[in-house]
Amino acid sequence: MGILYLLSTIGLVQGLKFMGSAGKARLGNAVAAFSVLLALGATTYSAITPGTSTAHFVILGLLLMSGTVIGRIWSYRVAMTSMPQLVSLFNALGGLSAVLLGLNAMHTLDNGPGHKAAGVVLILGVVLGGIAFTGSVAAYLKLDGRRMPVARRAHRLAARALLLVQLGLLLSFLLLPGTTLPIKALLPVMALL
Repeated sequence: MGILYLLSTIGLVQGLKFMGSAGKARLGNAVAAFSVLLALGATTYSAITPGTSTAHFVILGLLLMSGTVIGRIWSYRVAMTSMPQLVSLFNALGGLSAVLLGLNAMHTLDNGPGHKAAGVVLILGVVLGGIAFTGSVAAYLKLDGRRMPVARRAHRLAARALLLVQLGLLLSFLLLPGTTLPIKALLPVMALL
């Protein structure tokens, strides 16, 4: 399942990149839509595995219905000239979903065989989802004519410190045998960055 989430996150980032040029905007929308469908299919498949409680189906149904209602309301309220901003917001929500899915999947990570590979997939999902989220929010602000937030010196220093903490936790996860504690500390720190 982690690979499917990773592929859908990469697809969202690639779709956002395609939307940067007018000639490939349609392709970008198609890639992003397919990526969301892939993630939705993976989530649905994981919900129907044997031993899954009814609560998972209820939560999945509620999330699908609420997302549909919110998306429909937004799409009707937005003027056609503001459609690129709406697409950017939808992509931002897709990236944020990848981050939240990664943080949620962190609790299922165990010390079994292959936990290092699963940890790397989680890391990539959170990182790429965060990139898609922040890039889409920046695209929205740019398309809407709003000013981008100015990065202050303290912000840059904090970002560098978080990056060093991430690298340290990542190295300890990869080098220390049989522990998932560094990855469980790393993913929330990555979500902050």
